[in-house]
Amino acid sequence: MEKKTIRVGCMFWNYLADRTQQLVKELWDLFEENGVRAKFFLGTENHFYMNEMMAEGSKNDYQFSCLSTYSRYDDFDLLIVSGATLTISRTKEEAERVLSLLPKLPTIFLENSGDNEYSRSLVLDNAYGIRSCTEHLIKVHGCRKFAFIAGPKENQSAQERLKAFLDTLQEYGLTFDDKYFVQGNYGESVDEEVEVLFSDGSHPDAIVSANDEMALAVYRVARKHGLTIGKDVMLTGFDDISVAPYLDPPLTTVRQDYPEMAAQIFDLAMQMLGEKLPESRAYKPKIMIRGSCGCKYCKPAEDSSATDKEQLINSFVDLRNMRQRILSGASITRAMLCAPDRNAYREMIASVMENERLKRARMLLLKPYKILHREDPSFVPESVYVSIICKDGVCQQFEDDEMPRLELDHVKRPEAPHTGCSVVFLLFFEEYQYGVLELQIGYQEIEHYYMFALEIGLGMRYLDLLAAESAARAEVEEKNRRLDYAAYHDALTTVFNRNGFLQQERIMIDKHAGKQVAVLMADLDHLKQINDAYGHDQGDRAIKLTANALTQVLGDYDPVIGRTGGDEFSAIFAVTDDFDPDACVESIHRYCEEFNRFSQIPYYLGISAGCLKFEAKAGMKLRELFKEADVLLYGDKKRRRLLILKEDKFKQ
Repeated sequence: MEKKTIRVGCMFWNYLADRTQQLVKELWDLFEENGVRAKFFLGTENHFYMNEMMAEGSKNDYQFSCLSTYSRYDDFDLLIVSGATLTISRTKEEAERVLSLLPKLPTIFLENSGDNEYSRSLVLDNAYGIRSCTEHLIKVHGCRKFAFIAGPKENQSAQERLKAFLDTLQEYGLTFDDKYFVQGNYGESVDEEVEVLFSDGSHPDAIVSANDEMALAVYRVARKHGLTIGKDVMLTGFDDISVAPYLDPPLTTVRQDYPEMAAQIFDLAMQMLGEKLPESRAYKPKIMIRGSCGCKYCKPAEDSSATDKEQLINSFVDLRNMRQRILSGASITRAMLCAPDRNAYREMIASVMENERLKRARMLLLKPYKILHREDPSFVPESVYVSIICKDGVCQQFEDDEMPRLELDHVKRPEAPHTGCSVVFLLFFEEYQYGVLELQIGYQEIEHYYMFALEIGLGMRYLDLLAAESAARAEVEEKNRRLDYAAYHDALTTVFNRNGFLQQERIMIDKHAGKQVAVLMADLDHLKQINDAYGHDQGDRAIKLTANALTQVLGDYDPVIGRTGGDEFSAIFAVTDDFDPDACVESIHRYCEEFNRFSQIPYYLGISAGCLKFEAKAGMKLRELFKEADVLLYGDKKRRRLLILKEDKFKQ
């Protein structure tokens, strides 16, 4: 019987932290070695871990709060959740809401979350680590005046470390001056906060930092004040980040044994997938005595996670990959600027993914995109759409109306799933969320493809703005068209008004220069009598009937017709040499007689007209010709009805 492939979803909301990177790396290697299919949901743009210049640009990091809810579109056997990395930027209540949206599966929390029917915890003994550092400073170096740099208020591990520090001081009969308390955020850019420890000219004997990143700020601030770490001020950290042994002096800190931690997580996971849930576990970190606490320090061989030779090889590998990474980023930017629409943009993304020969990849999009705000950042998408699928370097891209739809919690396990690790990145720009990008890549490529995902989110927002601009431009053009139409057309009859007719008259003459053209003048008979007898509404109706009559009779000539007075109309149109102006006027009279035979309006429609033909010449003035046509019109009026009103039965 074929062995079942285990599927694990791993939630880390802040990959930028050195501690998170090391743990993810160890888990990644362990899963790869054991044929586990693991998918890491990585949030990375956390403003606590960005420097001051970039902090404003990462203010939308709250978007990552809902990243893990996309795990409900996969069929996992178990979840590994680093809840502490979520509460770095969210309140405890917000974090609990996000965690409540996760699938209800066997879950390992990497902090004490309280056991329930499906979850267990692997807990770091934070108190032991902080106590080890504080006790060392008291007993070995005789420190009495302490400062403490705390982690985020809502973070559970930060609160445990603060309590352990205060409890240790109390146990040794030492008091703590609140002016030496610094509220940090686990990020490196806390120089301003640390500055208060040195601002009045005095300083503490020792500083205990709740993590190594914040301890880095102490090095900078102390140096600015002319103080030497390990001599004038003793310093300890927590986590043993990769640069800790290489600082000057090297940082005394608490090491979390990430290979051991990963091994325990893996062992706990295997037990949880058995018939009975095991007990939660705790493990103690190890204090690494170096030079920052005042001790003499000789670097042991095992103090670095990699030898110098290995680091050199890794550097060459990074340099080798740099060109490809720069070019792929440029390709996405070029695609963004060149693509006419989102379908074309996604086609270009698929092309870039093929060029990078991705083993497996999938881009899932929301339809439509979602706008999230910091006040309520967590949501569960009811459905997502498959936009791109990539397998063994070959991509299939779906058009907007053809994207397969995936429904929430209705994902079936494929018969032959692949093994290995993959990552899930959020596709977003500011408050606009578009979906996720799933990639089966190597661990060392995470940062590159995170930038790749950011570029895609930027491109989608750019195309949205482009589409909005195009729609706005079309709306303006339509409004201008309507304004132009209103400026040159009569609102009552929709034929040209006087200005419009004069403009079109010049165009017609120039267009038909050297050819025969006819002009016609016409007006409605007895408009005043109609208005007096039946009101202006019927008068307006009669004017519209006149415009319609001229349009119908002259339609074959493609005429330009204008209402050039209250009841007066003018027309100009190209004709043949055998055109008879008098016959044209007679056709208008015949139209009116035929109309009056069947019309139910209480008056007779009568139109008087005058028409003449001439040879058009470019730039010629038609004023005299229209005067001649007007004379003919008044001659025609002698034929009009003396009585315009019909029998009394039609009167209103």
